[in-house]
Amino acid sequence: ERQGNRNPFIDHPQFAQYLWTPVPQSATNVSQSSFTANWSVPITGSAYFLQVSTDSLFASYISGYSNYNAGTFTNKTLTGLDAGTTYYYRLRTRFSTDSYSIYSPLGRVTLASPDPVQTTLSIAINGSNVQLTITPVLGAASYTILASDSPDGVYSDVTGSGTFSPANVWTAPLGDIPRRFYKAYAIW
Repeated sequence: ERQGNRNPFIDHPQFAQYLWTPVPQSATNVSQSSFTANWSVPITGSAYFLQVSTDSLFASYISGYSNYNAGTFTNKTLTGLDAGTTYYYRLRTRFSTDSYSIYSPLGRVTLASPDPVQTTLSIAINGSNVQLTITPVLGAASYTILASDSPDGVYSDVTGSGTFSPANVWTAPLGDIPRRFYKAYAIW
C-alpha cells in the first residue's frame, strides 16, 4: 500500500539544488584582528554569499558582510576585527539572479586576545586600606592586580580582594600583611 508521504525531491528534483550550500570549515590564520573563513564547494552554483556577525542569530552584521559576494572562491580573509571577540559566519549559494540555497551551518571563530601588559602604579595607605592608582593603558578593558610578600617572590592574583573605583584605582583591606609588593596588568 502506498505511504502517502512522498519525497518532494523525487517528484520535483529541480528543487534539490536549493539544499546544496557551502559548508564552513575550520578558520585559519587566526590572529588578534583577522581570520580566514574557509568553506567547502557545493555541487553547483554561480557565487557564494558570506555573512559575518558577532551574533549567532545574525541580527546584525560586520560592516560589509551582510551579504558579501565571494564569487566562487572557497575562502575570505577578514581584517580589522576586534581581539578576543567571537565571530560567526554562514554562506549560501546563488544559482541564478533570484535563486539561492538555504543558509549553511554556522562557522565560529574566536580571535586571540592580546597578552596582558604590565603597567606602572602608585601605592598609598589610607587607614586600613591599600590603594593602588594604576597608570591607564589605552584600550584596556580591565586590570589584574598581583601581590607578593617579597619583590622576587611568587605573585598571586588578588584582584578579587579589592574593588575598582574609578576604573584605574583599586582599593583593598591591608589585612595581616601590611607590607606587600604589587604589579598591575592591563587586560583587553
